[in-house]
Amino acid sequence: MESSTIAQPRLEELRAIVAEVLEPEPEEVGDTGDFVEEYDADSLRAIEIVARLDMKYQVEIPQFELADLRNLKAVYDAVARYAGWQERPVRRVAVTGLGPVSSIGIGIGVEAFATALRAGRSGISQVTSFDVSGLPHRNGGEVPGFEPHASVRRIDPAEWGRSSLFAAAAARLAADDGGFDEAGSVQEHVRQVVVR
Repeated sequence: MESSTIAQPRLEELRAIVAEVLEPEPEEVGDTGDFVEEYDADSLRAIEIVARLDMKYQVEIPQFELADLRNLKAVYDAVARYAGWQERPVRRVAVTGLGPVSSIGIGIGVEAFATALRAGRSGISQVTSFDVSGLPHRNGGEVPGFEPHASVRRIDPAEWGRSSLFAAAAARLAADDGGFDEAGSVQEHVRQVVVR
């Protein structure tokens, strides 16, 4: 839960809503008391609680969470999650390398890619790598000149699909661009993101 000075008034508001639906006195609703065992609550009452929470806090708690709303603490946690009451830690990200595999070029160090990007040039053209005669659209962003052996290591390109090879090559190019040292890295701090 969030800090008690903020949480307590909200918790008491939620306690009053739950008591209104389940019909005990608010002070009888404990934080962890089971609604089903103590107040014979059923799914209709859970839906009514969620509807009231929606009206009061403008939150939409998904139906799949209804079964988990078995006590006041669970209700509080769900509302806090969907209402944004919980503070989220700031996570910092360092982009240390880029590895484009695109229709306008491959790799940051390739001048063709950088020039095309700065000029806003499109890489869309008529598809030539397979027969498109029976398709309604014939244009696409092919990656010309892609040689997986030039950028992937430790995998056999013959065992991978072309899209997977693009992803592996992009990750390798980004690692190389960032000066990544596999031997000296702390693996749990390393992430690679592939954007399509």
